Amino acid sequence: MIRQNRVTPCLLLLLALATAGAARAQADLIDTSTQCFGMHCCPSGYALRGAHVDQNRFLCRRVSQANEDCFVDHATPRSGMHACPEGTYMRGLRADRNQLTCCYDGTLGGQPFSSEAADTSTQIQGMQACPAQPVTVMTGIHLGQNRFLCAMP
Repeated sequence: MIRQNRVTPCLLLLLALATAGAARAQADLIDTSTQCFGMHCCPSGYALRGAHVDQNRFLCRRVSQANEDCFVDHATPRSGMHACPEGTYMRGLRADRNQLTCCYDGTLGGQPFSSEAADTSTQIQGMQACPAQPVTVMTGIHLGQNRFLCAMP
């Protein structure tokens, strides 16, 4: 008698759940080379979540933006640091020129973010980062004080 391998519905469900969990775990990525506006940036569709500036490593978090629009900010101050204008998030940084690439959803315009706060202690994957819970992204940075401004988009 030849035995046939059958995939049971329960096994399919377990496989689907494992795949979905892996996809969620990959929502953040480390970037060392993407460029935009002449500076290191997260890929399109991602926001800065953390950075190790000396090693040129960015921790990038996927954001849901239907129509991403970005620009270079040279000097917007907020919370005692250089920050993207309200309602925009950081996608890139050029530390030697104190420039930020700031982005927002062009369809919605710059909608204010909630719960913006400075962070100096969160460490993820060997770099300073905005906290994982609640889901936050960088909106500003003070390089000299190693402080990030983090907000929920």
